[in-house]
Amino acid sequence: MRIGSIWNPVGWLERLYLAAHNHTFQKRLKSQVRFKDRYVLSIGNLSAGGTGKTPLVFKSAQVGGPDRTLAVLRGYGGEAPAGGLLVSDGVRLLCDADRAGDEALLLAGQPGLRVAVGRNRQAVIENYAIDRSLIILDDAFQNPLVHHDHDLVLIDATVGVDRVRVFPRGRFRDTFEALERADTVLLTRVNQTQSDILSDLYSEIEQFLPRKNIFESVHQFVGLEPHTRARRVAAFCGIGNPGAFFHALEREGYRLEARQKFPDHHRYK
Repeated sequence: MRIGSIWNPVGWLERLYLAAHNHTFQKRLKSQVRFKDRYVLSIGNLSAGGTGKTPLVFKSAQVGGPDRTLAVLRGYGGEAPAGGLLVSDGVRLLCDADRAGDEALLLAGQPGLRVAVGRNRQAVIENYAIDRSLIILDDAFQNPLVHHDHDLVLIDATVGVDRVRVFPRGRFRDTFEALERADTVLLTRVNQTQSDILSDLYSEIEQFLPRKNIFESVHQFVGLEPHTRARRVAAFCGIGNPGAFFHALEREGYRLEARQKFPDHHRYK
């Protein structure tokens, strides 16, 4: 990826953003807290969402054992108090989307999984985690206040290297250089991309991470009735990457007569 020239107004803003972002990260790193009796897995992005983190949190909880796992989310769209909020104790749903946010409520549907939300990840873990457990931090790659035992970063394989742009020109919060602190990269939607785009991504990522630490995943729909493909379809969504959702429907053979995208975590009425 390329950062614009300092003589270009947008390039100047990109460099200013990265300088402020890196300064904040290093400042937070000095106050980092380590939980010795708990394993902390961070699942994050370089971009501002839209890579498929939520399904991976589901899968990771299943592998780790839902009854010994706490999923910790920021709680976007919700109104969690400063000390955090327990959304599910693994048995009961303890609050609604207005307080917890839509994503946390979705994860709370996983049987046995404990889910909590809050801005202060440290406080949430201290208040709701149990000893010798797995903590899954959602979207925490840019937040080092809690030590991560493993950093897993998702990258959308349909986004070519030449299209990667940081704020304010694009949706990326970090450059590929940040992958130096990652343990594993998962390329998502590899079944929806082109071979040359995938090859370029590997070349870029391998400058900062060994190939053995790079994995691939596919995105596909499950549970859709086959006969609906012959009908005209109107699709809507409120997610981080709406274009990928519409494109995936078309790849499945659906005829989209209308499409409507809402902001991420949109509250439908």
